[in-house]
Amino acid sequence: MLTDCAINEGNESQVDILFEQLQKALDEEDRIITKMDEVFDSFPIREEADRIVSKRWSRLMNKAVEEVDDLIYFWLSAMKKVEV
Repeated sequence: MLTDCAINEGNESQVDILFEQLQKALDEEDRIITKMDEVFDSFPIREEADRIVSKRWSRLMNKAVEEVDDLIYFWLSAMKKVEV
């Protein structure tokens, strides 16, 4: 992932790269949500599904959400620098 230092120049290609990274991160978020939904659909006992999701998918989801948040910040920062 690009950092704030990497986007200081704020050129359009960096904006495009950040947007592509953001889209991939959003796709990963969607994939994890789909997997979590599959677990809930597969187990009639809600507590069992909760346990599996908590154990297997919650850390991945937290990481994906954090990555999306970071990329949104970097992408918007890069866009502002291109507009200036």
